[in-house]
Amino acid sequence: MGCCTALCPSWSEIVACPANIIGCAAKPINIALDAIRSANERVENLPLLGKLAVRITVGFAIGYFLMPMVSIVIAVAVTALIGFDKMAKLQKEAPLYKGEMPSAFALCIVAPVFEEVVFRGMIQPVVKKGVNFVASCCFAEATARKISVVVAVIFTSSLFGLAHMTNSANPIVALPQVAVTTFGGIVMGLMKESGNLADDGPECCDNAWTKGMATCTATHIGNNSFVATIIYLAGK
Repeated sequence: MGCCTALCPSWSEIVACPANIIGCAAKPINIALDAIRSANERVENLPLLGKLAVRITVGFAIGYFLMPMVSIVIAVAVTALIGFDKMAKLQKEAPLYKGEMPSAFALCIVAPVFEEVVFRGMIQPVVKKGVNFVASCCFAEATARKISVVVAVIFTSSLFGLAHMTNSANPIVALPQVAVTTFGGIVMGLMKESGNLADDGPECCDNAWTKGMATCTATHIGNNSFVATIIYLAGK
C-alpha cells in the first residue's frame, strides 16, 4: 500500500516511505497543468495583453502557493534518505549559499527570467527538435512529437537541477535542492509545452512564448518570491 493518501503526506509518512514521493508529487503537477489548460481555454478570445495577464497570474499563484508545498516534501524525503543527523553535520562543514545571499530583485526577477530563457526558452526547444527529428524516423508524427517533449523536459530539468549543485562545496548537501529544482524544472517544462500540445499540428511547438513561457516564467518568479519571503521572515 502506498504511503501517500493526501495531497501532501505527513512527515512520518515521508520518512517511512520516501520512495513514494513521486506519486505524491504527481498530484500537484496535475492540478497545476489542469489550471493552465483551463486558463488557456478561457482566455483564447481575449487580446494578447489579457492572455498574458491571466497566464502570468495563474503561473505566479502556482509558484508561490502550490509548488513550495511539494518542494518541502521532496526536500525532507531526500534528507531522510541521506539521514538527518548526517545532513546536519555536513551542512555545518559545507553550508548552502556560503557568503552573502542575493538581493530580492536578483532572486525574484533576474534569476528566474534568465534561467527560464536559457533552459525552457533555448535548451529545451533545441533538444526537442533534435529528438523529434530522430523519433520521426521510427514513429508516427504525433507519437514522435510526444516523445520529443518528454525527453526534452526530462533532460532540461535534470540539467537545471544539476546546475544548482554548485550552491554547496559538498554535493551531498546540495542534493535536496537539486531534487527540488529538478522537480520544479519538470513542472515548468510541462508548462512550457502545455500550450503547445493543446494545439493541432507540430508547428505550434515553436510558437508558445505567450502561452508556455509566460506561465513558466511567472511560476519561477512566484516560487523564488516564496523563498525570498521565508528568508525575510527568518531574518526578522
